[in-house]
Amino acid sequence: MPQMSSMFIFILYIYFYFIMVLMIFSLNFFYMVNFKQNLILNKKQSIFWLI
Repeated sequence: MPQMSSMFIFILYIYFYFIMVLMIFSLNFFYMVNFKQNLILNKKQSIFWLI
């Protein structure tokens, strides 16, 4: 029985870790999309920042 509970905790841990990674990737994706849109909108500023 203890083995089952530890297995359940392990699965729960992987599940939460997976959700965390998905959230981080989705946030990074949205950030990159906004960043690219800002680069397209503000080309002069983007060139200034790149230099």
